[in-house]
Amino acid sequence: VPTLPLLPLKNLVIFPTLVAPVAVGRARSLASVKVSANGAREVIVVLQRDPEAEEPTREELHEIGTLCTVSRVEERNGGAQVIVQGNQRVRIESVDEVDDYLSVVYTPIDDLSINLDDDVEPRIEALHREVLELARDIANSLNPDKGDQIFQQFIGQIDEPISQMYKIASVAQNLSTEERQELLQINSENELLTRIHEVLQH
Repeated sequence: VPTLPLLPLKNLVIFPTLVAPVAVGRARSLASVKVSANGAREVIVVLQRDPEAEEPTREELHEIGTLCTVSRVEERNGGAQVIVQGNQRVRIESVDEVDDYLSVVYTPIDDLSINLDDDVEPRIEALHREVLELARDIANSLNPDKGDQIFQQFIGQIDEPISQMYKIASVAQNLSTEERQELLQINSENELLTRIHEVLQH
């Protein structure tokens, strides 16, 4: 049964394929980071249901998290800044205390994928195109001079449609952390595109 150290997050959702900095301060979380940095450099990150919980139990964690690679750890006074890259969504089966960190038994969840070179449903292709146009329009309305450049920097340089959707989900300012968690949990390409389309229209 695969197990990995757990890194519970108070107000951050990490999506597959994306790189993100995580500030780590709690003793257990630091221990998890240390174990993963000295081992397979992998960790399971998952959002807490209650951001105030200092020592979250299994019930206080969401069920769906992300298996991440730990690419860098910078120790800072009393804590650490950790750069992680999301790899794959996972379902948390159980959480156990091992020494001074939490260990997770998990099940990988199949990746969503859209290959535009294949015969994609015309509806999905059209929806994908619309989402990108909306994102570009928003970038241009926020910054008329550099909108295209900002769009290119954030979204345009990503080839894979699902990664583009996750990127939009991670930067869209009108989303709460809980709403990002809901997007992470979506298991259908069509539903994810539809939901991101709705997010961008508000």
